[in-house]
Amino acid sequence: MKSMTHLDFTSRLDAVHMSTVVLCGAKDRANRKAAELLTALLSNATFKEISDAGHEVNTDNPLELAEILNSIVCGE
Repeated sequence: MKSMTHLDFTSRLDAVHMSTVVLCGAKDRANRKAAELLTALLSNATFKEISDAGHEVNTDNPLELAEILNSIVCGE
């Protein structure tokens, strides 16, 4: 994991033009700030918080994750 601390792609985020959903668990304190920053840096991004979840949203709250993903895929 330490090798990833030096990665910085912020200068290339302006090349992302498609709609993006940034997900973060409500209890994920370690990644919350980065998720919010990523949302702000992407021109067409939406931030979604998964309640009752930490970093592993798929394990902590799979139902809410599925609802969000279904709404994205189905256009709800």
